[in-house]
Amino acid sequence: MEQIKNSRILLNIISRNGDKIIFSLNYSGIDTDKIQDFTNLLGKVLFE
Repeated sequence: MEQIKNSRILLNIISRNGDKIIFSLNYSGIDTDKIQDFTNLLGKVLFE
């Protein structure tokens, strides 16, 4: 639980062109595996 309190995700959507979205993702306090899960979920939410 302590790790969740200290975690941050900043997502900036820069542009969208058809099926492509350019974004920047800054994060801290989260393992790389969890960020991979987050970006996969984000893709599903945006495109399905």
